[in-house]
Amino acid sequence: MEAPRPVARWQRVTVVLTIVPLILFAALGRSDSSRPFVLAACLVIGSSTHVAATGWFIFESDVRSMARRRWVRFFGVPVALVVASAWTGANATPHFIDLALCAFFSWQFFHFQKQNVGVAALVASSSGIASLSARERRCVVLSGVAGIVGLLGHPSLLQLPLRPVSADLFALGAILFVAAGVVGIVTLSHREHSERPRIFVVTYVTVLLFNGPIFVFSSPYAAVGGMTVAHGFQYLFIVGSVVGVSVRQRRRWERATIFSNVLIFGTATLAVAVHLHDGDTLEKAVYGAALGLTMAHFVIDAALWRLRDPRARRFMSTRLPHLVPPRLPVTVSTSPADIG
Repeated sequence: MEAPRPVARWQRVTVVLTIVPLILFAALGRSDSSRPFVLAACLVIGSSTHVAATGWFIFESDVRSMARRRWVRFFGVPVALVVASAWTGANATPHFIDLALCAFFSWQFFHFQKQNVGVAALVASSSGIASLSARERRCVVLSGVAGIVGLLGHPSLLQLPLRPVSADLFALGAILFVAAGVVGIVTLSHREHSERPRIFVVTYVTVLLFNGPIFVFSSPYAAVGGMTVAHGFQYLFIVGSVVGVSVRQRRRWERATIFSNVLIFGTATLAVAVHLHDGDTLEKAVYGAALGLTMAHFVIDAALWRLRDPRARRFMSTRLPHLVPPRLPVTVSTSPADIG
């Protein structure tokens, strides 16, 4: 059965926003010489802008209600992360900060892959087919873990001056990645033909092989830049969809204006802050706080997009009923990272 036009459009755009950055950075980011301005601009949008977009949800009464009920998750933990990161940035030794960044990037790339699970789950649910099976989900997550292991075995891809704990980590990551890909594709092939519409197959294979550039390219831009941008574009598209569909249509322009301002000021602040790591003590503290805000984004998203939570499901179903039916089965979602 063909998906309704708004659903089909959302599905196609999501796939394009995932695949095109991977191809673009693979094609243009391999050289260590000067890179096109478009790559740097995409990185700012895919990193700083998408993190800033989370700030818009403070203007949503439903989200504020969720936050009051779970204040530790929405306020306590994020504030603690920002304060601890700011203190670390200002006081820790450069070597310790590099080690902390290794942990930060590991969490970040796990967050990327959890969002990919959510994207595939949304494509499945909006196509009217069975949600991802436990094995299909595990294969996508294992593929992401394999990418993290590969990065820990080749930290220069993260532009970190660290020596890998073991020279075998990169090879181990590659083996895990291939294994996850093979098992995932075989598992996908076991679905009934009617349960494998083309858009779902393309989406699932894309997120399953999302970490492939890590094992193919030696340039950080080509290896991880496209993944960062694809993740950010996915998130901005779904958040923008939520903003654009208001239960009170008369407020659409008001909401769009607020969203634009949050993006502009949030992006500018974060884009400047993440380049202050070589400054004085105060500048290093600001740099640490920016990383703390990014981690706070991981934590808040993990609660905000968890559709198994009735409040989160109700919020999404009123904004995007064509993607998230009000009576969405529990198995359709995971975490923010699952959708954002």
